[in-house]
Amino acid sequence: MCPLYHTPRTLPRRMVLSRVSQLLPNAGRPARPHRSDVAALHRGRRRRQRRDRGAPAPPSAHAVYRPLVGGGHPVANGNAMTFLAEINVKLGRLCDERGRVPPGVGESLIASSAFWVSHPSGPCHAPGHAKHVTESRRALKIKFGSNTFNISSAVQRCCETMKQAATKWAKGQPLSRNVLDEKLRENLQRSVEGRHGSEYRHYPIDEDQLVFGATAIDAGAFLAKLLEGIPIAQICAARPPTPLSRPMKTCPHCGVAVRVERFENHVASKCPKRR
Repeated sequence: MCPLYHTPRTLPRRMVLSRVSQLLPNAGRPARPHRSDVAALHRGRRRRQRRDRGAPAPPSAHAVYRPLVGGGHPVANGNAMTFLAEINVKLGRLCDERGRVPPGVGESLIASSAFWVSHPSGPCHAPGHAKHVTESRRALKIKFGSNTFNISSAVQRCCETMKQAATKWAKGQPLSRNVLDEKLRENLQRSVEGRHGSEYRHYPIDEDQLVFGATAIDAGAFLAKLLEGIPIAQICAARPPTPLSRPMKTCPHCGVAVRVERFENHVASKCPKRR
């Protein structure tokens, strides 16, 4: 039986605690965390720091991609799939699958595109507006009077448009530069919220600017900063057919899709059902 239970009630509290510490050496001390737990805490802290300052996250081990070999047009190297993978990775650093945009990205976009249009000396750049970017319901927004520009919504829509344009390019149906620019600017026009929180269908653009009283967001500067490093000229350029757009034919025996020019050789010698 534990001798602590035989301690008389008149024993001072200090002596009781000392007796407990003798019986249980680790009593009153926090348990020492395991090395794996400490490493996980450090990883989480670094991840939160990168998210707060908008730094790109390192590539995941499950999403490894190889860079373009030799430079130049990706079709010349026959690696259109790698080109698409790089586009998706770059766009994923701007907006994740849940539509969340890092605060650093939103602030840099506003700092590059905000202008003071009613300045006595004429319109001038106003990067200080980046300090007014707030996060509401996991969305980055900036308020201009009674209207609010939803930065996260604009970035998410522009990223989706770029992914669709890259997919069309891979299928041999590239969009023209004018059509792509028009779609991107429509995304900005639809990302403006009114007084009651509802988005405008088509907020007006005056001289390539979304004007909010004395302040304006330059659409060209916003898109240039957002798509910095994205090869828009290559996405909009016509290209010769690649394996992604070549016609395929299904083998009636094994059900495998084979290129038309290799179909006869497959049926004659490579089909596993015909051997």
